[in-house]
Amino acid sequence: MNLKDIIQQDLDDIFFDENEFAEKIDFCGVDIVAIKSVQTYKDKYLKYSAEQGTGTYKNGIALIFKQNDLKIPPEPGDEVEVDGIIMFVVDVEKIKTLTYRVFLERIDG
Repeated sequence: MNLKDIIQQDLDDIFFDENEFAEKIDFCGVDIVAIKSVQTYKDKYLKYSAEQGTGTYKNGIALIFKQNDLKIPPEPGDEVEVDGIIMFVVDVEKIKTLTYRVFLERIDG
């Protein structure tokens, strides 16, 4: 077993366990297991809006999921549907631990 396999096993057993941090969601018609984090979104975008002096806050969330769960990851500017809610992809970060962190904002407010 190589390091990549060990990391993948840890992701599956701990972080993406539905009894621990993750939950099953419908992402554009595909059922995936993801970690939802409003705080991760706020940490990134509330600080940015305060620095820019815009004072704008959008209804956003960060989703963290395994890279192999989607054949084609979303890109900034895409519209996606998450559990029936249309959202705008603000940013996508490819994390070295085999995951994506996708920052989304609700389109309807």
